Amino acid sequence: MFLFVIATVLILLVALCIGLIVVVGMQGYRREENKKLYRRLNRIAVRMNGDVPRDQP
Repeated sequence: MFLFVIATVLILLVALCIGLIVVVGMQGYRREENKKLYRRLNRIAVRMNGDVPRDQP
């Protein structure tokens, strides 16, 4: 039973991290301070959504 609880918590944490990557990447949170991080997260988020990545200027 204890392993089931630990596995469930780990699965929820992974899902939360994936959701945050998509939200941060698509919305551009703190875009001006971290341009390199924004571009990387945006590329990951676009690919996770099944879209074709666009070239950034």
